[in-house]
Amino acid sequence: MTEIGGRVGPQGEKGDTGDTGAQGPQGETGATGAQGPQGETGATGAQGPPGSGGSGHLSIMPWNYSGITQGTWPIVVDTGCIENGILGNTSNAQNDQVDYKAYLDAGTYTFVIVATKGSTSAILTLLFDGVSQGTIDLYSASPARNARQTITGISVTTAGLKTISLKAATRNASSTGWYLQPQSLGLFRTA
Repeated sequence: MTEIGGRVGPQGEKGDTGDTGAQGPQGETGATGAQGPQGETGATGAQGPPGSGGSGHLSIMPWNYSGITQGTWPIVVDTGCIENGILGNTSNAQNDQVDYKAYLDAGTYTFVIVATKGSTSAILTLLFDGVSQGTIDLYSASPARNARQTITGISVTTAGLKTISLKAATRNASSTGWYLQPQSLGLFRTA
């Protein structure tokens, strides 16, 4: 057997760099960085046109009042009534009044009330911001539940938040009381 080679010589000079190889596969996505500071608040947009509240029909449950001007107005359970109850002024006094707040566009409205009529019922005066819009006589010699009555041609000249009030200001000559017993209230825009 013959031995090949001899001693290893010194390393030669560095050669030229070879061509760049193909790109390898994409690595895993790193963690999400911290959120930056909140930017400045933008400008406020222009105000919408007047009367853009869109009130064409409004239903009010009587016990959702915003205030009581006079009297005591508890909810009374009566299974013969719509919704099985009424709001009633148990104080039974002249000028008892309950108030509601609602936004109304300018226009013409019809007011609808479903109420209990009876021999001790008052004449309901409907007020918008303290101004009478009409009356409904709730007197009946015989009790009548679920009686639907209306006041038509109510004019609202300026749009805005209104106070709608039910007041026992007067009564039929045959009535012996001042009761108002609303079961449901509604406003319908007609023009």
